[in-house]
Amino acid sequence: MSRVQRDERKKQQLPSRPRMDDVGYTADEVKRHATVDDGWIVINDRVYDISNFIKHHPGWTHGGQTSTILAIQRNLGKECSEEFAEIHNKNAWRQLDGYMIGYLWARPASELEEAPPELPQAIACT
Repeated sequence: MSRVQRDERKKQQLPSRPRMDDVGYTADEVKRHATVDDGWIVINDRVYDISNFIKHHPGWTHGGQTSTILAIQRNLGKECSEEFAEIHNKNAWRQLDGYMIGYLWARPASELEEAPPELPQAIACT
């Protein structure tokens, strides 16, 4: 039987906004959120705002977790599915879900600015 680990995040590390799963972001939009104060990551085509988590991470004050801070910083504004999967347990995956703010939209931003093409008129069958 597997036991769920206790959530050891500080209150300040919790998500700053409600979980959302109905918003699409382009990779260009995600790239603009690559700082500790405004940090997003992409994992399995889902976008997460982990700003509070990274700003208040114990690695800033506990030397033994400095490498964790560096790894998170290196991945801000980027897709990091493989690295996240390699080093995190089920508990971290459960916690991550609360930081979700939408999905990665695969279309480039330049296409989003164009008007959608007109659909052909329906052909009447007689």
